[in-house]
Amino acid sequence: MAPDFASNPFVPSDQAPLGGVWSGAGFYDGLRDVNASSPTCEANEAAALWNNSNIASGCLCPLALTAPHATARHMKAIAGTLSSFESINLFPALPWYDVVSTSIGSWSNDTSYPGAEHVWVDEGVFLHTEACTVSGPPVTYVEVKLGATTEGGYPALVSLLVPSDRFTDMVDNYSVPLGSPISPPYFGSMGPSHHLSFVCPF
Repeated sequence: MAPDFASNPFVPSDQAPLGGVWSGAGFYDGLRDVNASSPTCEANEAAALWNNSNIASGCLCPLALTAPHATARHMKAIAGTLSSFESINLFPALPWYDVVSTSIGSWSNDTSYPGAEHVWVDEGVFLHTEACTVSGPPVTYVEVKLGATTEGGYPALVSLLVPSDRFTDMVDNYSVPLGSPISPPYFGSMGPSHHLSFVCPF
């Protein structure tokens, strides 16, 4: 993020994030079982498709559909290696309706870092399929992912040196292979990260 400067103060505010199909996405698996015989099995996989679909926005405290404080979003991405991830809705068993993006505020001065930029905190449950395995078939994990989305601000250079001023970055805080026992704690603890999912759309 960025500090709260007198020349560019951070101001809490409500705003819904942009949705739609994004390009320029990727996955990173910090614990990937890389198959050396396959040139497509890399630690960093480019996504062929990343789709962010806004479902609904509202405020939970008190409940209202007018202020877009929290936005429920469905996220789905597929890589060229057939690795993939997709948000799933386990509400009300878990406190997220797909991915919940909570608007926390923005900076408004274009002439001072980080520029005019808005920030959301992203949380949700995902099915993350890892196609690059030495043992054979892909492995699917159930994961709680946490991260952030920013829009606006100073652009970053992404693929082919194309500037982008939007970014979503999520990493798992809890990960277990699908079908394996799910053991608590699910919340209030920091587990090892396995899969980082990010996108700089352009």
